[in-house]
Amino acid sequence: MEPAVQIPSASPTETLDQAAWTRLAVPLKWLCGLDGPPSELSLPDAFGDSYLCANNRIYAAVRRAALQFGYRFSSADSTLFRDYQSFPLMTLPSILAGRTIPYSDTASTLRRLIETNPKAAVPASFLMNGVRRNHAFHESAHCVAHSVVGQTGSFVLEAIIAESFANACEWLAAECQSQRLADLLFYFLNSYRLATPELSESLADAAVAVGEEARFRILMLAFFESNLTPNPPDATILARISARARVAAAPGTAPGITPDYGASVTSITRQAFRLNTGFRDFTTPIWFELNGHKREFEQLTASERLGVPEVAAFVDKTIPRLWTLLK
Repeated sequence: MEPAVQIPSASPTETLDQAAWTRLAVPLKWLCGLDGPPSELSLPDAFGDSYLCANNRIYAAVRRAALQFGYRFSSADSTLFRDYQSFPLMTLPSILAGRTIPYSDTASTLRRLIETNPKAAVPASFLMNGVRRNHAFHESAHCVAHSVVGQTGSFVLEAIIAESFANACEWLAAECQSQRLADLLFYFLNSYRLATPELSESLADAAVAVGEEARFRILMLAFFESNLTPNPPDATILARISARARVAAAPGTAPGITPDYGASVTSITRQAFRLNTGFRDFTTPIWFELNGHKREFEQLTASERLGVPEVAAFVDKTIPRLWTLLK
């Protein structure tokens, strides 16, 4: 599935094109020089992928896990590639069945441009609006979660936990930055997210308050709930997430710090519920209906979700296994 997240503006009052950093003229030769050298993990013909594999630990961990589970990546012309370009929302079952993740060759054209104009420099926004974006990272997270979960007998539970994992990975990877301009630009071209001040603050505060593992657990639980309900996170939802988050045995906080689950759950959950409501309320139900699981989806959304013992047991078992792949 495509993600149920909105690409945020650079700040609450700016559009992406208005953000100061997107108006900076970037020398293409310098930028392409950062995107390399290729590694055993990277896709050299996906612009920015080699850089992210080398500099973004979450991005690299998901790629490594996908390869270890036997998935391959292809930019070659094929029925799957054409279907993905035409209607990506409906190709996830084919990606999982064929264990092949399609992506576009976005680097070769830029390299040819540099050959003809070595001094070319363009605003970052020009690249962000003009270069086709790749989403192999998001699709890889789906594939990894599918491999970890296996066949549970519940198509909907498997799909929702995989979507939640993809959402969580994209959030965490957005915070991995060493060279800000390169990180923001390359990540934008290979994901569905950008870092925002509100998001960064929520994640940083939670890492200090409860530790990285518990933060990941809260993220997963928050996205699990938010992918199933259009409602704002009321006290009942926050209580359910908090109860499941506290199951984690070792929050990993520094000595002498009392884990503040309440504040972290509230802050992260409110951020997670900023999903694209049109996708969640309209697209997701249709996706499950087209895949033959409309009734199961409706039953889960009408239930207490994390308050259902079987569902709670499922996430309690699955989330730690997913976390081990990101450490």
